[in-house]
Amino acid sequence: MSEYKKLYDFTKDLLEAAVKAYARFEEIKESKTDADFYKEVKPFVDETAKLTDQWKKAAIDWITKEKPRNFHKKQIEDCSKNIEMISIQAFFSITSRKRFIDHFQSVRFLLTGLLMELESKK
Repeated sequence: MSEYKKLYDFTKDLLEAAVKAYARFEEIKESKTDADFYKEVKPFVDETAKLTDQWKKAAIDWITKEKPRNFHKKQIEDCSKNIEMISIQAFFSITSRKRFIDHFQSVRFLLTGLLMELESKK
């Protein structure tokens, strides 16, 4: 599998995970009941963290080689931190809606932009 295909797939999977976290956040906010830590939170966070690590490495390698104008290592690092935050905060009813949505929108913006950039290079 080519490097770009791997990065594209990681990016797409990470965007799906972020959307799942957002959907779960909305369910938790509506029910006002936190998710079970060991049954739901930990497995989701662990899986997302593994995917994020793979994506981050692939994205930084791509940026180093291709030197795209609109993407930088700092953005990738910030996005990975935001993904980590939303993957945890999505499961707790006390999470600030504004803060969660700000982080989610930032993640979605970068991942969507990266997908468009990679699609244009095919």
